[in-house]
Amino acid sequence: MEDYYKLFEVTNDADISTLRSAFRKKAKSCHPDLFQHVGPEERKNLQKKFVRLSQAYETLADPKKRYLFDIRLRKYVILQQQNDKEYRKNSNSAS
Repeated sequence: MEDYYKLFEVTNDADISTLRSAFRKKAKSCHPDLFQHVGPEERKNLQKKFVRLSQAYETLADPKKRYLFDIRLRKYVILQQQNDKEYRKNSNSAS
């Protein structure tokens, strides 16, 4: 699961104006209208990045979607931590 807060380089309590500013800053690096001069493969990669940023912003800008995203992110982080603990436990046992 991708952490949209890390994608925008903001904290998880960032307000909407901070998110908007971070989105605009990141979007400038990949907006399709700004890169008509690049080759087709590079344009395709930039478009994918822009779509990913747009989806992330749409999620975090909507309070209901953001709330659900935060819940999923917390569950994901907890699961990752449990998996890491289990992996370390098994790695130490195998030694």
